[in-house]
Amino acid sequence: MLYICHGNFNYLSRAKRQINALIENGYKVTVANGLFSGNPEYDYPYEILKFRIKTGKSPMLNFLSLIWFNISLGFKVKDKYNVIICRELSILLSGVIMKLLKGSKLVFDSNELSVETHSGIKKIVWNIIQRFSIQFCNLIIHAEQNRMNYFKEKYRVINGKSNQIVIENYPYLNSDSTTIKPNGLKAVYFGGLSEGRSIEEIIIAFKSIENVALEFIGFGDESYKKKLKHIIIDKKINNVKFREPINDEKIYDFLSAYHIGFAFYDNTNLNNYYCAPNKIFQYIQAGMSVITNDYPGLKPIVEGNCIGNCVSEVSSTQISEAVTSIVSKKMWENCTLNLKENFCWEKIEKRFLEKVNFN
Repeated sequence: MLYICHGNFNYLSRAKRQINALIENGYKVTVANGLFSGNPEYDYPYEILKFRIKTGKSPMLNFLSLIWFNISLGFKVKDKYNVIICRELSILLSGVIMKLLKGSKLVFDSNELSVETHSGIKKIVWNIIQRFSIQFCNLIIHAEQNRMNYFKEKYRVINGKSNQIVIENYPYLNSDSTTIKPNGLKAVYFGGLSEGRSIEEIIIAFKSIENVALEFIGFGDESYKKKLKHIIIDKKINNVKFREPINDEKIYDFLSAYHIGFAFYDNTNLNNYYCAPNKIFQYIQAGMSVITNDYPGLKPIVEGNCIGNCVSEVSSTQISEAVTSIVSKKMWENCTLNLKENFCWEKIEKRFLEKVNFN
């Protein structure tokens, strides 16, 4: 089996869960990994073939370079694989070429509504590539029910030609964590530190929040982090600080000390609006309550299970009110083991394995 992806493989947690499940159930898996830059160290019990994607200063040339990489990779891989899994649209065309050349079964893990994240000529080109490529897929996997519904409606051409299923972004079960937290209420923003993630609104909200500390953990541009620190100083906010990024393998040990987690996504496209991100489920597995957007894929999980609040507007006022409500009700205590078992990889692993087995 060949698993095709691009980007730093160390951060592709969904891909690693799928590959681990395949190997544990007797499949031999090789990974074809396209890299834009750097040469990350990989230490995994399976073969990872690294391929360089040429990049430069021009966004358009980088876009064309990715398209060319897809085409060239389709011819570079000489071995024949019974099944090819392509993670994301950006790598799907290479899988189509291999299928046509070697007769492999093709699985497309449409983790996101990738076309909807683009605009202009890029959106047009990716839409053409997707509409062409999906006709050759034996199985299409989606990460969220609303995304699959939208995809089926938009691409009716494939109805009846390929199987489509939902495999959610659930992480591994964390049965060790407890709803009993250390003394001192703590909230955390865990993820990328960049514009468009409502980070400034979160910081300002904590000026009016007492008895709850806020910490930011993640990578980000140093100039933007400096801007955030100036906001903290200028507004004399004393309960906010930044911490260094942590290893993903130790995430539960670290997050279990927090009571509340934030995860906001700008409603700039349908991919964001129909999101059901891994981070939400990681917070649940760590026994935390959640504050997030009032989106179709998030509200049933968060408010439906009384583990947090979904705000209609990401403003400092609504964030402050949400924190106050969660603290007064101790909503993190609702993240029971039974709830975690409903949102863990172990629950959906069998479904994934059954669908990718074409024997």
